[in-house]
Amino acid sequence: LVTDQCDERIPVALIGEHGPVNMDHLSTITAAFQSACAKPLEVEAGHFFTYLWALEGTSQGDQLRASLQISWEEFWGEPLTKSQGRSETLPRWSVLGAVQALRGWAWRNQFLRRARLRVCCEPLWLCVLMHAAIGAGRLLVRVSMCLLHSFAQVFGEQELPDFWPLVRRMGAEMQPQATISAAARISAEILHFQASIRPLYVPALSLHVSQTAKYSPTSSDVLLFRFRLPGAPGFIRVIQMLTEEARASGVPVPRVVIMDSSKKSLSFQEIGRYRVLALLPHVPYAQRLPDVFALASPTLVPALPLLHKFLWPFAGPFCGRSDPDLSRSVDPQAGTCSHPFSPFDFQGKVFHPGSFEEDRRYWAQYTEWEIWPHLIRFKSAREMLQLATISEADAFMISQQMRAHHQKLR
Repeated sequence: LVTDQCDERIPVALIGEHGPVNMDHLSTITAAFQSACAKPLEVEAGHFFTYLWALEGTSQGDQLRASLQISWEEFWGEPLTKSQGRSETLPRWSVLGAVQALRGWAWRNQFLRRARLRVCCEPLWLCVLMHAAIGAGRLLVRVSMCLLHSFAQVFGEQELPDFWPLVRRMGAEMQPQATISAAARISAEILHFQASIRPLYVPALSLHVSQTAKYSPTSSDVLLFRFRLPGAPGFIRVIQMLTEEARASGVPVPRVVIMDSSKKSLSFQEIGRYRVLALLPHVPYAQRLPDVFALASPTLVPALPLLHKFLWPFAGPFCGRSDPDLSRSVDPQAGTCSHPFSPFDFQGKVFHPGSFEEDRRYWAQYTEWEIWPHLIRFKSAREMLQLATISEADAFMISQQMRAHHQKLR
């Protein structure tokens, strides 16, 4: 895919709704071409169906918007999510109709036709349909979110019988070629459970971060990274109360700066000026984790069992209970899975806080929050504040360990 395509300007199509993930793919592809070709070259990016999300208001977001070939709404007729204005109308597409429409559109789109690589990611069902429409040639699939996330609102359950054969065909053709991989370990395991497809686990590198920003703290403050779940106000209030308590007792604690998601996003250069980051998960895998790891900023994250409080309640993109039951459908022809627990039983619509403890603990071990080394793990808000008093020397030592591990992953 790479060594025979060493032109000075290489067009690459990035197909997916998540802008930050597309930027990770773009930087990784660029590094791969430059390494294989051993000469300067330019990758010309074309983005398809993409939202900016957290890149809104940043220079990277401006670059993405300038290279957007088609928006989600232009093709599918309405926004992908409620946050973008999606209505509660009935699904309007059939699977076979979508494949036919994608095939015709792909033939007419000049950038997609001349692209040397087509990298597809989110939603994963879109990649299945793209494979059916244009074939596996020059196509790479990256697994991040659940296979059927957002499928219900676009197609509906009645379309599953036409969808599963396309999934099997994609797996049969792409898996032997190693052209399907997963950025998240849990996503790789869930896809195997759901459809008997075993993608390679290839962690996200976020080279666009490590190449443009570095950890260079100018403040001992702690930056609480953007966090939008309903539990955010309560956790922040606890942090504020503990801070007031400590200061009243004469105990030194760092100042916690809340990254306000309603305001302009901080650049990675700005984020790297804080001595420590605090990152609370909102789903089992989030692109922000490889981003801050590539920055090599010492990062506080919840440890088990506190981690469960954040991982699962709103894990809809990973087949969780905030998605319809359809998202947890399994291919009728899927083979037997070796996992002792289902990834779906404990994530059903009805929450059972006193049940499925072993299930949750088992599947948490497949998340990068648990897998990745050199993260600073805390079991309570109080311990988070205590660990955040880390010295400058210790912070730099952890940063060097993160940087070394990131280099090893390359």
